Amino acid sequence: MVYFYLLLVGVFSLLPEDIPDDVPHSNIHWDFVDYPGLDVNYADGTVLHSADWSPECDPWKVNKTLTDANYDTEYAGWICPDDMRSISGCGDFRDDPREDVCDEEVTPQRCSDVRLVSITAPVVSQMHACVQHPLYYFDDLSTSEVNNVPPMIGRHRERWPKYGEYEFCPEQRWLHAAEHGAVIFLYNPCLSAEALCQLRQYISTITHVGVLYGDDATMNGRDAADEFRYILTPYKHLRTSYALITWQRSLFSKCMNEPAFDDFIFRYYRQGWEDWPPSGAYDYLWVDYQHDDSCPALTETPWRDRDMVTGESLSIEHLTTENEARIAELEARLDALESQLLVDSIDDNGEKACSDKSWKTTCEADEACKWNQNKLRCKDAPERRL
Repeated sequence: MVYFYLLLVGVFSLLPEDIPDDVPHSNIHWDFVDYPGLDVNYADGTVLHSADWSPECDPWKVNKTLTDANYDTEYAGWICPDDMRSISGCGDFRDDPREDVCDEEVTPQRCSDVRLVSITAPVVSQMHACVQHPLYYFDDLSTSEVNNVPPMIGRHRERWPKYGEYEFCPEQRWLHAAEHGAVIFLYNPCLSAEALCQLRQYISTITHVGVLYGDDATMNGRDAADEFRYILTPYKHLRTSYALITWQRSLFSKCMNEPAFDDFIFRYYRQGWEDWPPSGAYDYLWVDYQHDDSCPALTETPWRDRDMVTGESLSIEHLTTENEARIAELEARLDALESQLLVDSIDDNGEKACSDKSWKTTCEADEACKWNQNKLRCKDAPERRL
């Protein structure tokens, strides 16, 4: 399998308390782009509207909805325009693809196409943003003016989404889920019903998500650590048919590529900044996912029976047979060594020591064997190496 890697080099996030008093904030190269409604000063990182986990900052904490009353108050000299207001946050639904009309449906083939991207954390003074302020994502990864490359790290809303499938979940929400270790499954909105069914079927077969460890089962929030955290949502102008996003990493494929998806999830699931299992409060357009049997399901997954690196079989049947054969071989070698030691051992009278089972087959007559000092010995028996 051939992989395409792209690494963007950066630095880790900085908060105001991380900066020494003798270093002016304006000397830091903040990763902010100045745009209307920004909640921080892009030049020196000064926070203009603090994301403080209050219901005013993100009403989804308690109310599970947003109204004009949440937007009418001015913050940092900004009031979100009417046409940008949404139930998730200011500008969050600007790329909602649900009303888009597709020229044709897309039913990808199965193939080994895969492109991997890895980036590092931006330098920001506040990772969360209150719903009254828009959040934009800028990158230089796309080679097309039409196609978008979704973010894999960045600022986001305080309240992360409930895990599962959505008619549409904005990136400002699912980025927080990625930070908590989830896998975000994105798909081209023009994907056919059959292709989307195949993707659902694949998600329902994922079992390598970890198990409860130690005190997980009795700890608040960690008792869900063995449940698969994922978001499934369409993404407007996605550059490929499918994308898998985790915190700081992404996989793109124009094909349904289950082996590569498995490998990506095995490596990067639960590798976010916060390994926090519980679902979030945001659930607008959440779908009660059910396993979809309307499309042909894969009946065999041979790549799951092989080591991703060595290619060796990992199936239970293969390992059991292989181990049984190895154990039998080792037992035979142990018996041979024990017999060899008995045959080669010589007592003080120069007689060979032997065991009942080994030497009775070499003594021509019972009277040729005799007991001596609790050991069976043979006289005049032909030498034989076992």
